[in-house]
Amino acid sequence: MSRPRSSLLLGSAFVASSYWQARALDGPSNIGWAGDITQCIGFDVDSSLILQDCLEGAGVPWQWSATMDEIPGPLMFTGSDKTQVAKPKASTTAPPSANESAETASPRGTLDMVGEHIGKKAQKEQGSWAFGRRLAEGTNYCANGVTMKVEVCDGSDDQNGWSWSVRTLQISRAGKCLKVSSGMVLTWTICPTVPDRVSDNECLAEQNGRGTSDTTWVLMPVNQPHADVLDQLVFPLRTSGRYVVDATGLTLKLVGVNWVGAHLKPMVNFGLDILPVEELMKIIRHMGFNHVRISYALSMLHHPGQPMPKQSGPFPKIPPSPVEMMKMAKARGGDFPPLPNENSIEANPEWEGLSAMEVFDRTVKAATDEGLLVILNNHMSTAGWCCNNTDGSGIWYNEDYTDQDWFDALEFISKRFMDNPRVFAHDLRNEVRPDFRDSLSTYLVPFWGVETSLLEFLGYKIVDWRRGASQGAVAVWKGNPEMNVVVEGVWYASNLAYAQELPLGLDQDCLKSRLFYSLHEYTWYAQLYLIWQTVSNPFQWHQLISDLWKFSNDEDSEEHHVNPDSIPYEDMDYDRYYKTHMANGYDLLSENESPMWVSEFGSCRRYEPWYNNTMKFFKEMDVDWCWWLLDPEKMPPNWVAEGDPGQLDPFGVFDTAARNFKAVVGWKLQDLILAMAVPTDRPERVEVPPACEFEYEPNKLAADAETNNFDFLRMVDWSWWAALFAALVVLIVGAPIWITLGLLYYLYIKCCRLAVVTREPPNLAIIDEEEGESLIKPGGCCSSKCT
Repeated sequence: MSRPRSSLLLGSAFVASSYWQARALDGPSNIGWAGDITQCIGFDVDSSLILQDCLEGAGVPWQWSATMDEIPGPLMFTGSDKTQVAKPKASTTAPPSANESAETASPRGTLDMVGEHIGKKAQKEQGSWAFGRRLAEGTNYCANGVTMKVEVCDGSDDQNGWSWSVRTLQISRAGKCLKVSSGMVLTWTICPTVPDRVSDNECLAEQNGRGTSDTTWVLMPVNQPHADVLDQLVFPLRTSGRYVVDATGLTLKLVGVNWVGAHLKPMVNFGLDILPVEELMKIIRHMGFNHVRISYALSMLHHPGQPMPKQSGPFPKIPPSPVEMMKMAKARGGDFPPLPNENSIEANPEWEGLSAMEVFDRTVKAATDEGLLVILNNHMSTAGWCCNNTDGSGIWYNEDYTDQDWFDALEFISKRFMDNPRVFAHDLRNEVRPDFRDSLSTYLVPFWGVETSLLEFLGYKIVDWRRGASQGAVAVWKGNPEMNVVVEGVWYASNLAYAQELPLGLDQDCLKSRLFYSLHEYTWYAQLYLIWQTVSNPFQWHQLISDLWKFSNDEDSEEHHVNPDSIPYEDMDYDRYYKTHMANGYDLLSENESPMWVSEFGSCRRYEPWYNNTMKFFKEMDVDWCWWLLDPEKMPPNWVAEGDPGQLDPFGVFDTAARNFKAVVGWKLQDLILAMAVPTDRPERVEVPPACEFEYEPNKLAADAETNNFDFLRMVDWSWWAALFAALVVLIVGAPIWITLGLLYYLYIKCCRLAVVTREPPNLAIIDEEEGESLIKPGGCCSSKCT
């Protein structure tokens, strides 16, 4: 079938479309304040509008519709026994039921207005109470914009005129905007101007729009199928076609966030010096995310040249004291590297004295205790910020950590969490990329399915990430056969074009059900995508030269975090964006081969062409994703030295202006909430993959097999003149004559299967709905044997 069209309209400044006014915001929503996302609009026992702590529950389910962005209406909710209202005080109402106790306190979504629990049974017996009287079942209650009180809706002018703008995220009425003043009081103020976009420098400043966080409001839907499913999952999780599923076939849309720190020099996730880990995990789930990608470095496990601490089983239950934990670490064969600075866990003092690995244990456990899923990720070899071509962690091994060290770490970490099924996947390696350090005699360049030293005379060696990933997957399953494995693409996780035709080297096909793939997506990936597009369409040199000319004239191309919009994605329309991405690996989705999890994407700008294209593409393809990143910082303050301000990261969901892990960048969270919506055509359940018992020895042999470069050559769709040119090149550079003859023979036997130079991605084939046949026929044929 032809590709579906979206209603997204690309305006010069603002995307006014049904996508941004999605059905995700049609219905009951909490109204969260961007200045502290744990605070939502509610009302107290006097019926006055207030900010309430809604972290433990859903808060007041205010009714919104997409039209309220343009057509003002009432701010209202409907009374029911599930409405979260203020618990009656003292003798103003009937006392709570005698059956109510701490044990009967209701679960998530039933916290009252003043922060006290109403037991589920007692709530059912009492009904809902507010400001001294029972709320009438089915009665609509409205906010009076003049008195700032909640009352029964009567259609009066004082109750009407409320609106919320999806562009500015401001709640307005009668020309003024709702503001949080000092003392957390709700007042009206003149609406501040919110620019359609921020300037380059403001990417590192307050991103809600030049100091407007006090008037920024995020609509957080009460109904969140992607998050509610967390409490329904039956483990273990597997993959079935393009979906992640539980043991009953229930499909799960992955919508998550990267939480970093453990792969950096502090070797601990950020924010633990500010908030208790349990509270931070509640905030992540409160915002709607259902999983967290937590990264680590090999140096968190052991120092270079030292053996890995041994363990006889999975991570044990947390012992009563740090001293006992250290004794256990020594008993396992050695100590883990210590936490570099214990100030980094100041808000979690019970962890004092633990190593970095043991803090990591508790960090992961806190996430899963909250019901979140966790995907582990080996981000770096030596702890540090990622990524560039000279950081020493581009390839999965270096002079400090061998490939065997990497295998041991994957096995060790996977085994450590084998008793925690919510730690359900292991992302083998972050952004495999070239290693161009000056200290190397030969530069290392990763590719998929190719390994050769033919270019060493030029100073380059091609190494096979497909083989490395196969070995890494086997190491993970050796440690925990139930763990799912995530394989990222080559060259900064930008390309998986050959993963479908040339899958991992494994002995058991059934292991496909615990494997899925990952790409990253940033605006500066234009260079990589366009290069891959040219490689997949040989001799389209005019386009490549045009693109490279733009790159060479971009003085700020290296400063992509500050100036990401000066590269050719600005000139890329959606059709070209779509084709380049499908050709680089997203056809795994369209052909129902594997889930595609975008483990990193992020921006500090809204409504730029790349941002618009990406959000549209994710919605259209129903992509699983994980935003980069949660944290407002790359490095916390006082790390380098006392008084050091640290380093901010403008891509964070949490606001760099506050840096308190509660204030959010409103537009980021709002757009991500929209992107969380589960498509109506996504099946609720699919077929459960058959059982598969991992067999170590045969898979180890298959994974260790030497790369056969002819497998790659047979798989590539060459044009006849591209194959001829390649044969001439290898002949000229002095390659063995058998390689040249092999290319020519390949050209002959494959000629009737050659693709046209400008081949379309697989999913763009137009299907005749009556006959069920493709209307796009292969071209480039050079033989009468062609069909």
